[in-house]
Amino acid sequence: MNEIENGSIRKAPVKKLDYVECMSEFANDTVLQLTLRQMQQQFKERKFYGFMAVAILILALSGPFGTLEHYNALERLAYWAIIAPTTYILASGVATLVTISLMRKKLNSWLAYIAGGTSAGIVVGIFVWLFGVFLDQSFGRSFMGLLTAMTYTIPITIGVTLLFKLSEKPLEEAESNSPDIRFFERIPKDMGRDLISLNSQDHYVKVTTSMGSELILMRLSDAIIELEGFAGLQPHRSWWIAKEHVKQIKTLNGKKVIELSNSDLVPISRSKIKDVSNYLSNE
Repeated sequence: MNEIENGSIRKAPVKKLDYVECMSEFANDTVLQLTLRQMQQQFKERKFYGFMAVAILILALSGPFGTLEHYNALERLAYWAIIAPTTYILASGVATLVTISLMRKKLNSWLAYIAGGTSAGIVVGIFVWLFGVFLDQSFGRSFMGLLTAMTYTIPITIGVTLLFKLSEKPLEEAESNSPDIRFFERIPKDMGRDLISLNSQDHYVKVTTSMGSELILMRLSDAIIELEGFAGLQPHRSWWIAKEHVKQIKTLNGKKVIELSNSDLVPISRSKIKDVSNYLSNE
């Protein structure tokens, strides 16, 4: 079976695909799906739950937003056990969705993060206000109470999103660190340079970065040549992956696969299992 011909965007005849190839072939690269994948990845990390537990405990003890006066310690713990995870999920989802959408429209990344944080603050403010109305406490039932809630939530969400921005490697820096990587001249700048994988599809190569995917007309072998100097490997004849986005090697239906940071599963050819393991273990 010629695997390179599977899933062609030119509506080539459908061939039998194994589970791993299907997972990658039908990945949805819309802004919404990219947002959901990033959030899913976040929730898989154990440190997220540790951070959330500590945050709930601190909020329960300090009692912000009037909860110290309205509730006893146990009630505050229950209150923040509901509010903290819910508002985090809302804020994270909205901020990521808005930020990615605006960056794809080539808006300045700082403005995109600020807009994402502001949008998240508005949504979280509405939720906190409604929850307070339900419990007959907090900011009151009036429209002014809603605006008051937002004056608290918007600065917090903007600050958090800007911290995420500062913790990430700037696009300009990534570009300057790889001036001789010819391949990056082929993809749109709004896709960034945080390369995750390349997947051969007919006469095209599907390029996936942390900002999305794009099909370009070229051979995978030529793309790999142009990526000389960029840390990565070819575990399968139709795949190339960036080393820093390898999450783990796992077994699926008796076959070795590589799980990437975006949850894509990449098959490993039997002849390359040893080479792949040696390469990934060589830090």
